[in-house]
Amino acid sequence: MENNKLKDLISKVQKWFYDRNLHTQEPNKQFLKLYEEIGELSRGIAEKDEEVTKDSIGDITVVLIGLTLQLGINTKEIFPEQEKFIFSEAAKTEDYFVLMMDQALASYFNRQGYQLKSVVHELMRISQMLNYDFVECLNKAYEEIKDRKGKLVDGIWIKEERLK
Repeated sequence: MENNKLKDLISKVQKWFYDRNLHTQEPNKQFLKLYEEIGELSRGIAEKDEEVTKDSIGDITVVLIGLTLQLGINTKEIFPEQEKFIFSEAAKTEDYFVLMMDQALASYFNRQGYQLKSVVHELMRISQMLNYDFVECLNKAYEEIKDRKGKLVDGIWIKEERLK
C-alpha cells in the first residue's frame, strides 16, 4: 500500500474497532454486516444512486477492515499496492459486483485473506469504473462512524439511534 492516506484511514478504522472491543468478537456477525452493506451497494448500482454507491463502498471497506482484525489477517495482505486496475471495456459494473459478492460469500466459509483481497480488489475496480475516489469513499465512511455512539450487542455494534 503506497497510498499514505489509505494507510492512515485503515489505522483509524482499526483503532475504532479496538476502542469498541469489536476486534475480539466472532466474525460471523461482521460477515452479516458485510452482506448488509453489499446489499446497499447493489441498490446503489441498480438505481444509479451515486451517494448510496459511494457510501456503500466506504462502509464495505470499514467492515472488511474489521474482519481482518477478527480473523487475524494483516490488512497489508488484502489491500493492494496500487489502486488502479485494468478492467475489460466490455465488462459492466455489475460483472465486477457479482465477482465481489461471490468472493465475499466464499470468504465466510474459508476465512482466507486471499478471498477478502479479491473482495477489496473488485470493490476498488467498481469504484474506479464509476470514477469514484476509493480513499475518499473510505474517508467519508470513517467520518460518519468516528464519533458514533452505540452499544455492543451480541457481537455487533448497534448505533445509538437504532437502540431506541
